[in-house]
Amino acid sequence: DPDDPFAGAYLLPGLNDAHVHFPPSAIPGQTELWSFLFLLHGVTGVRDAGDVDGTATGPALAGIRDGVFPGPRIRTCGVFVDGDPPTWKNSIVVHDPEEGERAVQRIVESNYDCVKVYNNLDEASLDAIREAAHAEGLPVIGHVPRRVPFEKALLDDAQHLIGVRAPLPDERPFPFNQAHWADVDPARIDFVIDVSLRNDLAHTPTLVATERLVAMRHYADLLREPDALLLPRFYRAVIWNPDGGVTPAGSMQPEDFDAMERALEAKLRVVKRMYDAGVVLHSGTDSLTSFVVPGASLYRELRLFVRAGLSPEQALAISTGASAEALY
Repeated sequence: DPDDPFAGAYLLPGLNDAHVHFPPSAIPGQTELWSFLFLLHGVTGVRDAGDVDGTATGPALAGIRDGVFPGPRIRTCGVFVDGDPPTWKNSIVVHDPEEGERAVQRIVESNYDCVKVYNNLDEASLDAIREAAHAEGLPVIGHVPRRVPFEKALLDDAQHLIGVRAPLPDERPFPFNQAHWADVDPARIDFVIDVSLRNDLAHTPTLVATERLVAMRHYADLLREPDALLLPRFYRAVIWNPDGGVTPAGSMQPEDFDAMERALEAKLRVVKRMYDAGVVLHSGTDSLTSFVVPGASLYRELRLFVRAGLSPEQALAISTGASAEALY
């Protein structure tokens, strides 16, 4: 019907971003803006994977709940659960299994939806956290800790493909440890896939966070990108500025960008192998990191799934299907 305004259109379920961070409330108006940008791009569900300073997620939840501003449905882990020293201010620091169990109880009492574990936990503490969380029906997501092998960590949803590549005894900090991704052992990938399948473990690779860091090689070009222009200038000109901003790009040399680019190609191959083997993948972006813009960057993530070898329909299904199931 030529008079039908919806002729040729199609209906798509809402997209889901399984790894976001809202901006701290110290930056006025950003909670509302980020919530709107998610909806603008069709992202109707997000998982807040940790509130970095304890001021970010609460205002988003309250504002959307009370109808102050529109936004997506939010599931949140709230705090980070980390060893000593913690990486983020808003962390419960755990030294032993007993403290791990108490950390989970605090999370339950705060009505959070997941447990976000981090880099410095030890194996015994992580075991206690996982057991206590599962007893309460909460998934454990996050970083595979540095001292715990992937096959021992058994996170319900491992973020950023951390732990897939076997750790090195002289591991350098991110992003300089990415150089070893390029020669990751195929047998190791097969092993991680097998562990993931046998234990029903999912992965949220956040490929776009790596891709955007690679793009920081040409910082001047990023300043003019349409999605970057959706946010106030102080993000791209100050916060994400490699000269004094909050980004690792400022300390990266040309060879580091080269290594990061090779790492991205290796991660794309791993994601395709995981998908073909039947491992559950989720779409997540790690918004708040350099040039990872809420909503718009999920489109970039889905295009990276396609670049890895998935069809557009398969990539969309990851976000509208598997990711939605993980959140709701």
